[in-house]
Amino acid sequence: MKKVSKILTFALVLTLLAGLLAVGASAADTEKLVVLTAMNASWTEARGFIEGVEAYNTAIKILPTHDYHGRAANAEATTTVYTATLNAAGEITSLRIPDGIVYGYGVNPASGGKIKLGIDGKEYTLAAGSETWVGNKYGGLLVDTHDQGDATKYTRPIVDAATLTANAYASYGAILNAAGEITKLFIFSPSAAAIPLFDEVKKFQTAEGSVDAETGLKTAYAYYAPAEKADTKYPLVVWLHGGRSGATPWSSIADATNPIAKFASTAYQEQFTAGGAYVFAPQAPESIGLEPYGRFWSEETVASVYLALDEFIAANPGIDTDKIYIGGASMGGGMTWLLVQERPDFFAAAFPVSGYPQTETLTTPKTVIRTYVPDPDVAVEKLAYLPIWAIHGAGDFVAAPARTTAALNALLEVTKDNGTDTRLTLVSDNSHAIWASTALSNMLKGNAPIQDKDKKDVESTLIEWLNGQSASANIGRADGTVEPPKPAVTFTDVAEGQWFYQYITSLVADGIVNGFEDNTFRPDANADLGQLLKLVLLAAKYDAQTGTDTHWAGGYLAKALEDELLVGKTEADLDLPIDRLTVAQIAAKALKLETTLTESPFTDTDDASVLALAEAGIVTGDQGKYNPEGSITRAELSAIIYRIANLDTDAE
Repeated sequence: MKKVSKILTFALVLTLLAGLLAVGASAADTEKLVVLTAMNASWTEARGFIEGVEAYNTAIKILPTHDYHGRAANAEATTTVYTATLNAAGEITSLRIPDGIVYGYGVNPASGGKIKLGIDGKEYTLAAGSETWVGNKYGGLLVDTHDQGDATKYTRPIVDAATLTANAYASYGAILNAAGEITKLFIFSPSAAAIPLFDEVKKFQTAEGSVDAETGLKTAYAYYAPAEKADTKYPLVVWLHGGRSGATPWSSIADATNPIAKFASTAYQEQFTAGGAYVFAPQAPESIGLEPYGRFWSEETVASVYLALDEFIAANPGIDTDKIYIGGASMGGGMTWLLVQERPDFFAAAFPVSGYPQTETLTTPKTVIRTYVPDPDVAVEKLAYLPIWAIHGAGDFVAAPARTTAALNALLEVTKDNGTDTRLTLVSDNSHAIWASTALSNMLKGNAPIQDKDKKDVESTLIEWLNGQSASANIGRADGTVEPPKPAVTFTDVAEGQWFYQYITSLVADGIVNGFEDNTFRPDANADLGQLLKLVLLAAKYDAQTGTDTHWAGGYLAKALEDELLVGKTEADLDLPIDRLTVAQIAAKALKLETTLTESPFTDTDDASVLALAEAGIVTGDQGKYNPEGSITRAELSAIIYRIANLDTDAE
């Protein structure tokens, strides 16, 4: 989202629809249909041209709003067709989106008084005297700002094939007369970088939700539905556009800086565990009061978005409601925070990118500061069990990361204990618009990973992270029915690929074994009796035993003697290496295992304890031998203990 300069300027340029809107009396508010663009200019008045009345070349005063970091030269804006309500003094007091505007994506050259519009190529008849209105890549008008009263500065004949061909990959808004003919066509020209997305954009459709009874708002949206397979549920990705991408439902997915259309590509779809995903990209509803960009995410729009989203989910039973993910960029990143605070149990995960922390909005009679990213205490209270991956430019000067950082640091303090995979990535790129080049490109395996401000790669792609989250797991962690994930093992002498890696890491995660203070496990060292007793008893589901004053394993020795797992041993024996036969005898008694074998699988022993463990799959020997008198290493003992821990046994 972008903030606008101290003096908000609008270009007002389209026509009154005959009979559609009343041109009010001088003493009352008046509604006028306009194409309106929020511009970062420094002048205090806007001039508009409204055909059908008279050459409307008088000044329309716009109430001043907040500063956009003093950068008046930046003229990026969101443009669309509005109804502006003017008071008796000619000041705009509110804006709304009128009925009768047809939005679409894709413009074809006109031929024979007809034109095909939209990705489905629907044909329209052109009304006599119809005009094309052409915008720039940001949706702003191609106008001379010093002479906005002259409509010829920015209108062209609709049959201008060159104009239409150049904008074949553009979104548009059209006004129809009572006969369904196009009278005005406003084209939002794309940037060149958006054109490669056209094949993906064509896979989307648009719709709109019902009117929210309380606010009177309704949310339009673009959506993608995967080719479904029987008995398969697909996740849903909700994406919220930024401040200059909401002119139409199509611009919210097709803008080059907001390339959510990529989610419809095969490369992105196949990254999801289910083999695909739905995409829901809402357009910010019409403005309430005098918002600086007209289409603006805010608290007032939350209910309308949820109404449209709930209806979309109900209409698509193929959606896996356990895997609904939400993300957004800039202003959409801020709206992500608002929506998840409203329903923290609804989503499986959230990924706000460059999330806008707050905005000032002028409303009569006072300025209101609306907060998007919550305070740390609110974040912890509401979002402690929702996985959030916040991505932000470390030096972002448009939406400073300080508030996001504070909220995430507070969350990370609690999520590291409750097992929620929440992450904060401050990237080395100091710009605001990092979503296209950094966050969304990191969705794919093989793409360059996100690098944090220290130039270190993040540990996974965003889609890999999303695949690992679910709403049910979040709820389970919150109510205690799902245990936190097991801690990672980082011994310096235990590496992935070694034969004992699986056994040791699993036992450490289960709290059965541990390493030494120097962060080693010493897998090749001989195991002693104390280690054996502790590991066998814990793996056999005995309670943990307290050490004595003279030895840490004294309690395990006492329990083993009590249950007659061994005889004649004292604490002096606990530090001595043990042989493999002793391991088998203690383990078989602890597990209460007996053998039915009549012939030993080993050539060097027929001990019943060894045979019982072999029959249960706990020991395997080496080349037909068990080596009963040989010592056993900590790694070898870990393999045996791992198999014991995974037995279905009634041992107490």
